[in-house]
Amino acid sequence: MAMAESADTPAEGLRMMKAMAQDFLSMPFDSAPMRFWRLLFPLSFRPALDEYSKQRDQDPLMLEPK
Repeated sequence: MAMAESADTPAEGLRMMKAMAQDFLSMPFDSAPMRFWRLLFPLSFRPALDEYSKQRDQDPLMLEPK
């Protein structure tokens, strides 16, 4: 996981994680640490999303893309 975290881009880290855990889609969520899942599903836009939702007093997970 350390290599994936140090990757130059989220996409590169994601490719490394998919190569290491090819069956990740069938894994139970609680079978791996949160760090593992965050590397597989990077949200590089998360800070902007959090700020946007805070300004509008909305849950960031409930925002719909336009």
